[in-house]
Amino acid sequence: MEERTAGRLRDGLLAVVALRALLDGLRRRGRLDVLRSPTAAVAGVIGAVSVEAVLLRHPELTEAVWKRPSVQAASLLGTVVAGRSLSRRSGAHIAAALCWGLLAYLVLLAFVLRGRPNPLSTLGLAERQ
Repeated sequence: MEERTAGRLRDGLLAVVALRALLDGLRRRGRLDVLRSPTAAVAGVIGAVSVEAVLLRHPELTEAVWKRPSVQAASLLGTVVAGRSLSRRSGAHIAAALCWGLLAYLVLLAFVLRGRPNPLSTLGLAERQ
């Protein structure tokens, strides 16, 4: 398997693990209903698209930093811990928005894994050479 594909599969797995942990937190609190909130869905998708657009502006730097296992682990832990903590303090909509954002990221990743360009890169958000 090509190194780039293996890395993308790893990224997808990390996103799925974070999504599962956040969903589990919502389930334990009896708040899965908040996933139906249009506000949470829109906030999550816009957040994911915004982060992806920023990262596409500097792909070499993004890749160099993201290759570090410590960055990957900190990202996973940070997403889950911050999402659960903020959700307890500010409401379940935070965790729901993160869930929608992770789902949006997984959709983008599915395009790339199928050999298609990242839809955001076709919008001219990537760094120009």
